[in-house]
Amino acid sequence: MWRTEEINRELKQGGEFEDKDSIRNALLSAGTALLMATCLKKLAVVMFLVEQWRIWVFLVLNLILVAIFFTSNPANPANYSETQKQETSGKTKLKKIEKRELEEAKKEEDKTKQKKIENREIKEAIKEEDEIKEEDEIEEEEEEEIELSKEELNERVEAFIVMFKKQLISDARKGGNRFSYNHNYDKNKRKNSQ
Repeated sequence: MWRTEEINRELKQGGEFEDKDSIRNALLSAGTALLMATCLKKLAVVMFLVEQWRIWVFLVLNLILVAIFFTSNPANPANYSETQKQETSGKTKLKKIEKRELEEAKKEEDKTKQKKIENREIKEAIKEEDEIKEEDEIEEEEEEEIELSKEELNERVEAFIVMFKKQLISDARKGGNRFSYNHNYDKNKRKNSQ
């Protein structure tokens, strides 16, 4: 900046520049300063608009609403009454459609409830059948166990009978000794009691 003032002073005095490079430098500096000032000015305008973006959006939306308002209102009252009638008939049609939809929804609900009930009954029936099958299987197993225990019992009885026969045979062989022992015991007992 001070360099440009120096150059201006010399030009006023009528002096010539000795160096062409210094003239170029001065012009370059002046151009750069001018360019920076212009850019700063434009930047300030853009920053102002950016800061005010909410206002611009608000204005645009209001313009859109006003345009919608003027296009939606009929120009003459005859059309207005017709549109009102159409709206009321449309509303009644909508109500009828809603009623139908509600009735259909209720029917579907009833059907789903009925299906759920049927599914529960089927599940309960299947469960009862499974329980009956399990009980039958348990009874069959118990019967098999009883049959096995009868067989085991028969085997044990046969084993007992065999052992008993052996014992009887051994007692019969010793029968004389046993009888004599009992007989001697009875004689001793009689003698002591007399």
